[in-house]
Amino acid sequence: PARHISRSESSDSSWDENYETGREDDLNTMLFPFTKSDAVLFLKCLTFSVFATISLLSYTNGDDVTCLVSQYKHDTYIKGMQVLKSVKLIFDVIHIEGTTVVQTSDLERKEITNDNTSIDVNNIVYNIEVPPECRLSNEQCPDNVLTPEIIEAFQKDGVVAIRGLLTNSELKGLRESSDDIIQDERRRKRGSRTTGRQFYSSKNHVIFDDKYDEGLFGVEDDNGFRRVALFSILPYISQTLLRYDAHRASNAFEENKSEQVDKSLRVIRDVFLAKDQDPFHCGWHVDDTGFWPSTSSSPGINAWIAIDDMPKSTGGGFALSIGSHLAEWKEEVYNITGSTFTLPDEGYRDAEDMFQRRGVGTCNIKNAASHLHEKLEDVKRVYDLRAGDVILHTRWLFHRTVPFEYDFIQKQKSLRNKIDKLSEDSLLYRRYSIRYSPGNAILPKGYGTELSLLHNPELEGKTLDEVTGIDGPWYPQCWPAIDQNELSGMKNIFQNKMVIAEETRKHRMKEMAPFLQEMGRQKRKSQLDNVHQGKKYENQGKSSASFGNKLKKKQDGGGEF
Repeated sequence: PARHISRSESSDSSWDENYETGREDDLNTMLFPFTKSDAVLFLKCLTFSVFATISLLSYTNGDDVTCLVSQYKHDTYIKGMQVLKSVKLIFDVIHIEGTTVVQTSDLERKEITNDNTSIDVNNIVYNIEVPPECRLSNEQCPDNVLTPEIIEAFQKDGVVAIRGLLTNSELKGLRESSDDIIQDERRRKRGSRTTGRQFYSSKNHVIFDDKYDEGLFGVEDDNGFRRVALFSILPYISQTLLRYDAHRASNAFEENKSEQVDKSLRVIRDVFLAKDQDPFHCGWHVDDTGFWPSTSSSPGINAWIAIDDMPKSTGGGFALSIGSHLAEWKEEVYNITGSTFTLPDEGYRDAEDMFQRRGVGTCNIKNAASHLHEKLEDVKRVYDLRAGDVILHTRWLFHRTVPFEYDFIQKQKSLRNKIDKLSEDSLLYRRYSIRYSPGNAILPKGYGTELSLLHNPELEGKTLDEVTGIDGPWYPQCWPAIDQNELSGMKNIFQNKMVIAEETRKHRMKEMAPFLQEMGRQKRKSQLDNVHQGKKYENQGKSSASFGNKLKKKQDGGGEF
């Protein structure tokens, strides 16, 4: 077995010199205290590793390479990194209890040191191995699935990204179900493309979608979204994190209520989204009641799943403002954007009352208060994601969609010119968001677009558990156990009650349209003012190209309102 070599025993300069000369006596000195046979075996392994790594880099174009190595001691990697430096491959090594994550990054590479002083732990995707019993039932999961490091990171940052939670079969189900939605969207659009939209495709309540004729639910469910949202390990993981988040939800959430988090967990909203090359996106925000239909006293966890690989370098992913749920200035952002914290106890009377009392709108913090936008940007984190990675964040963490990088879009356009079969909408990054809340979360009162309330207004102010008893499983339970009666009732919700509620919702959207149009007009005016300001800078001798690139990369648009 290899023993540790310190920098004092083998410096980088002596290593390079000995490697180039290849003399036997220098080789023995360089690898001291290895024996000659150890050295030969080590170099054979190294040669194989180098060629394998180069092949992998070539195959992935160097955009997203992450090596996961578990149960090895950190000093082994220190020695390995010194060897790899000789072939100009530098890795970030992060050692966590029981797991070592080795990452490469186009934007941020750090030199490895023996005392770990330069190890970067700010952008880590944790890798965990789920116990087999958890795959059978969430009730059988041990308490230590999430390590203390993950819990601590979530408490401090309000978010963690985890790899290994979903099985290959679950990820395959998400891809197949999302393919169905994309194909339906393409048939509907028939090649046309509407600009100024945040997502190419956006569909809520997908856990209710079709495929009920087989009468089969659970791990063999044909609806990949329902299978992941209800039957995977995600409800258990979300419930675990929710216990640490409940007391932070708001000042109105009493401590004695935190115990009720353990009684039940429900899916309060789920949505499939596919991001295309359109630069428009919703600015920094927390989800309003249109996308998270519960009062500010109700905590929640968003499980955000990457269905496709999403390298940080290409854009098109998800940005989170780390620790913003604890920031001293968060209330100012809440008030300006009209978040759920500003919702009156009695709710809004009508569309006019809603838009008059809820600030500049959920997505418009950049135009309304650029100084707060900069604060949110200053602590921005964008993960390098692989398909199947899950970002779990508290309901009250500010976040936004990331538009694709302009240069990456141009490369894709060039590729389409060479391959005729690639359509204009071939550039899509798919994601699936599941919002989990405890059964005692409370529905808002007053004017809105929540389907359950449009179908039965008497549900206003009721808890999710109470709603199920009164009008059926609009918000199905997923922890501690699945209720088979609720699963059967979801079919009636989808085929009957949602159909009626959707008609009422369409009428509500028509009522809101004039106010949304005016909000959009004000936003476009603000953006034009920014462009005029840019021309002023150009006249003062500043680079217009730099300003133009900044506009392309940072342009905000509407999705939520």
